[in-house]
Amino acid sequence: MRVAHFNYVISLIMACRRDYLRLTLLSAAGCLCIALVIELQAAEPASEPNYGQSRSATGQKTSASSVEARRLKFVRTVDFYLSEGGLVSGLLVSEGDNQVVVRRLEGSRLVADSYSKREIDSRTYDRSNVFEYKYYIDLAEKFAARTWDFDNDPDDFIQAIRCYEKAKQALKGSDREGDEVGRINRKITTLEKDRQVWKIQMESRAELRKLEFVAEAQKKLDRLRSELAEVTAELEKNKKRLEELAAMEQDYKDLSETVSKFRQDFRREIDIVQTRLQDNRRLTESIYRRRYYNRPYYRYRYSPRTENQNR
Repeated sequence: MRVAHFNYVISLIMACRRDYLRLTLLSAAGCLCIALVIELQAAEPASEPNYGQSRSATGQKTSASSVEARRLKFVRTVDFYLSEGGLVSGLLVSEGDNQVVVRRLEGSRLVADSYSKREIDSRTYDRSNVFEYKYYIDLAEKFAARTWDFDNDPDDFIQAIRCYEKAKQALKGSDREGDEVGRINRKITTLEKDRQVWKIQMESRAELRKLEFVAEAQKKLDRLRSELAEVTAELEKNKKRLEELAAMEQDYKDLSETVSKFRQDFRREIDIVQTRLQDNRRLTESIYRRRYYNRPYYRYRYSPRTENQNR
């Protein structure tokens, strides 16, 4: 543990750019070195008479411990605010003079975005070094927290297990491998069980949705059938009305033809009666004139001579 802290302080010293901070960290590194020497001396076995052999064994343990501690890699994370607002947090992939590339979590995906130094508020720019396995454990916990929200849950399960596996790979060969890997394996087992339960529940939910869909489709089908029956009944009524109208139209045509024939016959009869009346009138007038003008009184009264005398 002391060696890991010593390596961490050394990395901070190399990353620091200001002199007074570098001096402070150098003093802290010196204190850690003294504590490390005291701890190693206390760990030497007192029963061994051969001090040279004990010191060599202790040196081997120290070098082995240092090698194991060095196997724990660091990754650099970054947090900053943009000038237009909005927090950006994630793994620092690369940093140049003009831009930085950050891999950040967006929903159920890891996306890498590049940001110009002009877009970044330099007062909020913060870099930090974390152990690689801790970074992947935190990332796995974020993915695991997104499960059971029924929004890309399969991807969340897969990403969480994948990040835990990467954390195990980062711990491989280190002095923390035993405890941390056991804890990670328990979390992976829990996620596997949750995924199986999620799968069973999703299947039952899909079956329930299928039944709901069938019931809703049956309801809509029954409603469509009732509407179709109403439309059919209305069509039958309209058909009957059309048939009645067609029959009325035919009756009207027949009546029109009958009336037309009746008018023609009636006119013909009137013409015949009128002709007979005219003939009878002529006959009557001829008879009447003969009988009237042949009377003596008429001849005397209306003779030309009598008229002249009366004048």
